[in-house]
Amino acid sequence: MMKMTRLIITSAIAMSAPSFSYPGMAKSESGKTHNAPPATSSMMPQAESADSSIDQMIPRLIVEGESNLPVVDMGPLRKNESSENPLGSNFNYAQAFAKLDFEQVKADMKAVLTDSKEFWPADYGHYGPLFIRLSWHSAGTYRAIDGRGGSDGGQMRFYPLAQWPDNANLDKARLLIQPVVDKYYPNLSWADAMVLAGDIAMRDMGFETLGVAGGRIDDWAPDMVYWGPEDEFLKSERFDENGNLMLPLAASVMGLIYVNPEGPDGKPDPLLSAERIRTTFGRMGMNDEETVALIAGGHTFGKTHGAPRPKECPDPKANCPAAKGPKTNTSGIEGPWTPKPIEWTHEYLTNLFKYDWKLTKGPG
Repeated sequence: MMKMTRLIITSAIAMSAPSFSYPGMAKSESGKTHNAPPATSSMMPQAESADSSIDQMIPRLIVEGESNLPVVDMGPLRKNESSENPLGSNFNYAQAFAKLDFEQVKADMKAVLTDSKEFWPADYGHYGPLFIRLSWHSAGTYRAIDGRGGSDGGQMRFYPLAQWPDNANLDKARLLIQPVVDKYYPNLSWADAMVLAGDIAMRDMGFETLGVAGGRIDDWAPDMVYWGPEDEFLKSERFDENGNLMLPLAASVMGLIYVNPEGPDGKPDPLLSAERIRTTFGRMGMNDEETVALIAGGHTFGKTHGAPRPKECPDPKANCPAAKGPKTNTSGIEGPWTPKPIEWTHEYLTNLFKYDWKLTKGPG
């Protein structure tokens, strides 16, 4: 691809000098605008160039006065955006949710699970594993350090989260539950629906959840959050020389919810992987017990998708309508996690500890 000098995106909001350009300005209780988060801004490295691609749109920060690159104020482009809630600024999502016939909502969502559609066939005839991934990935961006990310707002509907490699094919999951959202909106927000889908999926496959709360709001424009310093997806330049993950970040790789499944920087090092996992999930507010429950529980269901690229469309970067069902390639790794992929069991952990595992490379 053609290389081009990256323009530094700055906020239209004036900042006091010395300042940092951060596309996610926050206000204190006094109403004063400040950088978010000011305590960690100076830790973010800068890059000099990037490919002319979708990666150009990754929000990034740069210290003003330390670069000779041209600065273009992109703030005016957001002045007339449709970010206001069309339901009205006083619309109360929690009160609207309370008026739902929730048993009927759950029944409608449950019916979707086994209604396999031609545009995206259900693995094993059940969308449960896909909906669990949808729910987790809608929540998995949460950072306890600064409170950014998470399910509230339904931000996965917008760029950049919708285009994250880790969220590949979750647009199909949202299409599958859209009829339920359309039927009950605005009492059932998109943010609630994506979480509810995972809860209903786990119950239908035999797991008894603690329940699900409602009342999450829907945002109407992308939240300009600082997701990291990298210029491209799947790169990681967020660890210092001592291996410490830069604040306020939680995920270890740009475009992934948590860590690189192949190991740190693609190297299969179990001990370093464990360290990265503890750091990443800890910054989401989880302890070790909760982290194990999430990883083992989530991988009890479903399968990985790493089928070879269909002959009809060999270019991996091109849209391929044929790449679905048994021809789906998402992670590049292929196969179910357990012998019973749509049933709650302990077989993920049983198999993990019972056998010795050999490192292999999948067909994808």
